[in-house]
Amino acid sequence: MKDISRICFIIQARVNSSRLPHKMIRPFAGSTLIEKAIKKVQESNFPLSNLYLSVCDPELIEIAERHNVQVYHRSLHSVGDAAGIQDIFEWYKRLDYDYYILLSPCCALLEVDTINDFIEHFVASESNGLFSVFEKKHFLYDQNHQMLNTYLGDTEKFLFDTKQLVPVYEAAAALYGGAMSDIARNVLYGTFQTPEDPEFFTIDESECFDIDYEWQFEVAEAMYMKLFMEGKK
Repeated sequence: MKDISRICFIIQARVNSSRLPHKMIRPFAGSTLIEKAIKKVQESNFPLSNLYLSVCDPELIEIAERHNVQVYHRSLHSVGDAAGIQDIFEWYKRLDYDYYILLSPCCALLEVDTINDFIEHFVASESNGLFSVFEKKHFLYDQNHQMLNTYLGDTEKFLFDTKQLVPVYEAAAALYGGAMSDIARNVLYGTFQTPEDPEFFTIDESECFDIDYEWQFEVAEAMYMKLFMEGKK
């Protein structure tokens, strides 16, 4: 079991996203993506004294200060194309914690309850890493037409009964947990060599809707308005 006081919570962002610039600060459902993410963590069970916004843009620093969130001032190199793992997550050697939880503000539909469940699981886990995924039960194939799933059903009904598929998992760009010492070894979240390194944390696919392009921004905003602002959640 981990000491939660030795875990920091990081929301990392930049203004100049290569695919959808300024998505963090443009209007989104009456606020912005970055502010939605901050509010959800502030409403969670995590100690707010351990919450940091990892940013370098003045617009994002101003938002952090307005919402009383500590700022880790990222270097310009950390947001560049040439940055490696230790550069992008340079806070691992400057913040005095043993572990971190990292949230992507691009997943606007992530719920506070899910964040709390992730925190609780990570604190209780004996593993260094916790990696958010969502379940896929579709017929998936590699480039050689070999199916990636295991099928447990009657082969005569092959391609018809997805209920008989053993699920595979897709990475959810939502929540991550890891050890500072692993980043020092150039390992992020885990080695993926064993089931416990890292552990998988399954999230409903609807919460993992990731915003990278304009159409995704518009769809996510419409979904957010429906789910969170019409009294449903």
